[in-house]
This record gives sequence, C-alpha cells and structure tokens, in this order.
Amino acid sequence: MAHVVIMPRQGQSVESCIITEWKKKVGDKVAVKDVLFSYETDKSSFDELSEVEGTLLAVFAARELAHAGRARLLAAGEVEANENDDLTEEHCPAQPNDLALGRVELRSGLAFAVLLCLAALVSFGEIAKMPADYGRTNELHELTAFLEDNGLEYGYATFWRSNSITLLSDSRVKVREVLASSTSGIVTDYYQSSTRWYDETAHEKYDRYFVLLSGNELTTVSRSAMWNELTSDCLIEELEYDGYYVFVFSRDLDLNSTGIPF
Repeated sequence: MAHVVIMPRQGQSVESCIITEWKKKVGDKVAVKDVLFSYETDKSSFDELSEVEGTLLAVFAARELAHAGRARLLAAGEVEANENDDLTEEHCPAQPNDLALGRVELRSGLAFAVLLCLAALVSFGEIAKMPADYGRTNELHELTAFLEDNGLEYGYATFWRSNSITLLSDSRVKVREVLASSTSGIVTDYYQSSTRWYDETAHEKYDRYFVLLSGNELTTVSRSAMWNELTSDCLIEELEYDGYYVFVFSRDLDLNSTGIPF
C-alpha cells in the first residue's frame, strides 16, 4: 500500500509553501523519520519527515509552490511494481476528503466573485481620500526602506523577499534569489530568475554586497562550513531589522549553484 504525502499546513493562514530541496529521489529506501524534502513559508523553513518505512515510489511535484493541506507530493511504501509499470499519481489511493475540498474551492470561488463585486462598488471619492503612502507600512515596504537607508544596492535573499524588494524599490535595491541550506550554505537558485543576475561581469560593480536572512534561515545556514568561512573572510557589517538579519560583505559572493536553471 502506498502512503501519499500531502504538503503540510503550517498555521491556518498559510495557503501555500515552496519546496526548496528534495532529500530523496525515486527508488531510494526510506526509513521512519528520514527527511524527505525541505520547504518554506514566507518566514520559516521546515523539513518533512517520513512516517513510514519503505521505498520512494513516485514524486508528483518538483521544486515549486504547492498548496498547503492539498497538494500531493510523493508516494512511499512497499508497493511492488513491474519494470514496465508507469507509477503515477493515479496509482495512489485517493484521499477521502477530495470531494469536500472541491466543494470548499467552489464556495471560495463564489465568495471571491462576490468580494470582487463589492470592491467594484467602492467610489472613486473614497479612493481619493486615501493618503499617498497608503499600504507602505507593511513589512516588505519597511524592509525595502531599511536597505535603501543603509545604502545597500545589491544582495541576495530567499524567494519570498528577493523579487518583492527589487520590485518595491524600483530596482534601486537589486535582490537575487538564493536558497538557505544547512549543508551548502547560501546557493543560487534560478527559479523565476536569470543566470545573468549572478554573473559579476554582467552587472555593475558595487562596494558592498549583502545577504538578507530571517531568523530561521540564519539558523539553517549557520550549520554550514561555507557560511562560516564566508563571514570570517569578508564580512564587514551586520545589521538587524525587525527579526531579519542583514550581513554586508566587501565583495560579491562566489555562490554554488543548484544546477537547475529556470
């Protein structure tokens, strides 16, 4: 019997998580409490542990965004399959709440349509009354302003913040996406980005380069030899802002690649 792993839900408000690294591949033996894959929300990183012993039979998702509590990610167990068999998601047992999930999605869609109609009724007069800096007191705007105030123009952060800060600053602060790994430290990730962003010969030279990390990400990378060597070699300043840590370096970082260009 195959055991299907569903993307865990980390809190009621978390609708999706991003898979950052697969620790096992199809055909690998899996023991109870083995790490299957790593994933992250907008603020935290997690490892998913196996609840069964057996063989990883199939993987239904790559390194991508997945719906929490719904997305099927892999199947593991003691199913015996012929060499010519094509083990797909259809061979795995259906989840008992699939029908209920469909109904919830339908109701959510209708509620969203009603919400859009109500939003359309907001008058232009009410919108005009809003202050010019409306919405700029949220975390990402304030974090972007903090980087600009400290004269930081080029750096690295994980998926949830890299593109947002670059956009909010109108590219005054260019932040490239990386992954935080306990074994490799900081590594480049090409998801929704270009390989040219990481080539120092292809972009302007800067006096300082930074790495932006959340508390959980810092705990993760601090376990790696790469991060410890990097901070002892060329770290010139360490800043902290509202639970985030900004490490400023005197040169661009020679980062390893995940090897998966987008």
